[in-house]
Amino acid sequence: LNSILDPECAVPASTRFCAALVLLFGARPQQISRLRVSDIAVSGSDVYLRLGTDPVLLPEVLVELAIATCENRRAPRMFAPTIDNEWLFPGSKSGYPLWAAAINHRLRRVGVSASKGRTGAMASLAQDLPPTILARLTGTSPSTAIRWSVAVAACNARYAAFAIQQVP
Repeated sequence: LNSILDPECAVPASTRFCAALVLLFGARPQQISRLRVSDIAVSGSDVYLRLGTDPVLLPEVLVELAIATCENRRAPRMFAPTIDNEWLFPGSKSGYPLWAAAINHRLRRVGVSASKGRTGAMASLAQDLPPTILARLTGTSPSTAIRWSVAVAACNARYAAFAIQQVP
């Protein structure tokens, strides 16, 4: 994650932003591909991203990547690259977003596994957030957020039992 957030990184800002969304917020490539420019809001020095029903205040390290992604949304088209006004990650076909498979491909090229990254991020978030908040911020369904919270709680309970057994 540190190399992706490094301002000196040669990887395009949009790819770095996708990777950060997976690794920090557990966003799925399908979810990232459907992000619209309107899902990013700037209020003073704060930048918000709407992954779910409630916007998330982006950490300072992601603000530059979010703004750079918004400002450079060139899409490769047949004769010349164009800028799409709606999609944050425009696809090669005018009016359509980039395919989730293309985002997955970009992530793999920079060494990020979307499924492993999502698992780590969601487990971490589920430890710190109640399921309702987790669902509203990440765009997962309430039942999925509950499953994540239950899984993390079960792992913590098993660890506590194991740790107690190891005490002499």
